[in-house]
This record gives sequence, C-alpha cells and structure tokens, in this order.
Amino acid sequence: MQWSRKNNMKWTSKYRNNEPAQKDLQFFGTEVWSPDWNQCLDRGVYPDIYIKLYHNEKIDKIKEGILIAIPKRIARKNHQMIESNINEIQQQIPMSTLSIEERLWLPSKKFPNRIEDMNPHELAKIID
Repeated sequence: MQWSRKNNMKWTSKYRNNEPAQKDLQFFGTEVWSPDWNQCLDRGVYPDIYIKLYHNEKIDKIKEGILIAIPKRIARKNHQMIESNINEIQQQIPMSTLSIEERLWLPSKKFPNRIEDMNPHELAKIID
C-alpha cells in the first residue's frame, strides 16, 4: 500500500462507522521499524531504529510511552543529533520522564525476550 493521506485515513478509520457514537475508541500502540519488520525478519537482522508508542493500562507509572531503540554503533555516531531530538520530544510531552538504558535486542538465547516484546513490568523498570 502506498503511503498517502487517503490510504492512512482508510486504514486508521476503517472500523469507525459512526464517529459520534464511538467516542470510546482507545489507542493501544504502534511500531515503526527501519528497515521494516519484514526485511528484518527475512534478513535475520535487527533494525537501525525501532520506535514503539504504547498505551497499557497495566503499567501504573507510565500508561503511555515512547520506546526508541537505536543500536550503539548508530547512537555513538549520531549522539548529539539523537540527544537534541530526544530532548525536543520530551519538551513536547507534559510531565514526561526520560530514561536512557542499554539493553541487548535479544538478551538471551534461552528466553527470546526481544525489545519489541517487553512486558509492562520491564517497561516500568526502565523509569525506576
């Protein structure tokens, strides 16, 4: 599907039949992968950037959040630009908390808990 306003409207409003009656719609999350998820899976590589916007009622401290994962090799090379953009994002979100952690994409071969699969408990630990 081509990226366009028309296509975005089609897929983001597909299930909204009667707008005024459906005010209880809730955002749960979305992910952005680069290269995209299919390429990462097909090639067996991790993304150069992964962004997850989430809403999760099970996390008391942070029901909503943005998780940005960047490989160290890219983060080191672009440290100032990344820091500047992260600070800008934080300024746009009232009462936000910023936490920077180092973590392997796949921390263990025995238990494949990849970054995109982090559970509410793990996400909450990031800000503690």
